Amino acid sequence: PGFSIEVKKRRRIALLYEAMSQAESGSRTPVVASRADGKDWLVTMKLSDWIKLAREEVIAALADEKANERSI
Repeated sequence: PGFSIEVKKRRRIALLYEAMSQAESGSRTPVVASRADGKDWLVTMKLSDWIKLAREEVIAALADEKANERSI
């Protein structure tokens, strides 16, 4: 597994925080999907939630690798 990560700090993302507040109203992991006209959809989530997902992805990939090694 691998990720290509780009970090940006901007002042003009206040609307994302408003949308995240709306998504946090439930008991599930809040995720905001957004897009500009003619652009691909983007997903925004809290870093702590993303780290949990990424960790699960890495653990699953390592387990798959071990299973494949045993079957050889």
